[in-house]
Amino acid sequence: MVSYEVLRDELFIALGFTQNALACATGVPPRRISEIVLGKSGITADTAVRLAAALGKTEHLKADYEPEDAHRLLGDLPTRIKRLAA
Repeated sequence: MVSYEVLRDELFIALGFTQNALACATGVPPRRISEIVLGKSGITADTAVRLAAALGKTEHLKADYEPEDAHRLLGDLPTRIKRLAA
């Protein structure tokens, strides 16, 4: 799953993305992104799917669940999220 350390290290430090860019790409409110990055808030399943899609990490979600559960969780959401990283 995507953790706040991954967000900070992969997006904000290494790639130079902003929290606002991630919020816009995922549809997650900027305040929520900020709380996650600061470690003040956990990541819900819905937010994890959105972040994974933006980071190009949906294969990790699929590996964590049975195929039918992954399809139920992901649906077509990854195709509707703007990918920020490869």
